[in-house]
Amino acid sequence: MKTTIAENQKKVTVLRNQILNAKSEERKGHYEEDIISLESRIADMKSSVRSRTTVLEKTEAESASISTKITTMAGTVSKLEYETEKIEQEAKNTEVTISSETTEKVNKAIKMRREARLKKIKESLKSRVTKLTKIVEEKEKKIETNTKKIVEQTKKIS
Repeated sequence: MKTTIAENQKKVTVLRNQILNAKSEERKGHYEEDIISLESRIADMKSSVRSRTTVLEKTEAESASISTKITTMAGTVSKLEYETEKIEQEAKNTEVTISSETTEKVNKAIKMRREARLKKIKESLKSRVTKLTKIVEEKEKKIETNTKKIVEQTKKIS
């Protein structure tokens, strides 16, 4: 598209020179009409390029935002896994020191509740990471599709 814009600008320059050399007013008018038409086409092409660039930049920004969210969620999952290991270790240490069967049963119930709660949280976070990953993939596909469309339209205009 840039080459087409440059070519049209060269044509405008040539036509302006021809106006200076033209002898008849009719011919000058014809050249001026051609110049106006070319300048209009140039403005349309520049506008098209700006709008396509804006769309592409917006899509890339959305993709970067989603990638950041995925990274944050992965960090949260990692922290939860660490906390789970820590809780499990605490539970093991507690089991060794407790002698009463009743106390052991209570501790086991607490541990099961903690594990169930942590398991739910892990599953929820993993689900969110999966969803965000899918969104990123869709956005990347959308970027590729838009890029291909822009390239095809650029080729058509050229």
